[in-house]
Amino acid sequence: MLLFILAAFFCSCPVPERYAPGHFDNVGHGHQLFHLLLALCTLAQQEALFQDFLSRRPAMIRDFGEGSLLLACGSFPLLALCSGLIAFLMRRRARMRLWKEQR
Repeated sequence: MLLFILAAFFCSCPVPERYAPGHFDNVGHGHQLFHLLLALCTLAQQEALFQDFLSRRPAMIRDFGEGSLLLACGSFPLLALCSGLIAFLMRRRARMRLWKEQR
């Protein structure tokens, strides 16, 4: 929760660049800190999820079966791959459109 609140703060306030203009133009400005804190927040959530899964694994296998759990775990890399592919294709499409407009 603390990481998320700090990320929201750095997203909404121009800190530290407000107090030292010119020093954080490339590295260390608030938006970069926002992304770093959100990445750490996601990492903390994944660790909590993993610990929760380890403590509840026997009950989950009993309720859902091991096959369903493996399918759920295996679907995440597929989702990440599809998301990356869509981002790549949309970037390519945007570049082609910009190239056509500039001609």
